[in-house]
Amino acid sequence: MEPNDSAPLVQQIGATSIAEIEKLIGELQETRNFLESEGERIQRETARYIDLTQRALASVRIIFDTLSGWQQAGHPMREFVTTRSPAEDNNKARTPVQSIGHIAARPCLSLTLM
Repeated sequence: MEPNDSAPLVQQIGATSIAEIEKLIGELQETRNFLESEGERIQRETARYIDLTQRALASVRIIFDTLSGWQQAGHPMREFVTTRSPAEDNNKARTPVQSIGHIAARPCLSLTLM
């Protein structure tokens, strides 16, 4: 084999390696783009979750404060109980009103927020 014959062989091997490296670079760029977009999506979802959680907490505080005010004003809480859970409906025995904090409530009482 003459020295001049090896140059095309080295170029061919090098071209294959360069093509493989370029393919890997392209795959890495695609993966980076995907991860960046997923990071942005997760940030949006987290912000949405935080907003919904804060709204739910504000609603619960309003309900709690309203019920607390009613109890402190002497309104009987029993009149405001309109919905029972399936577990309470199956339990035919009436349970006494229990105190939770400073709000009277029946056990298994279901509240639905809309």
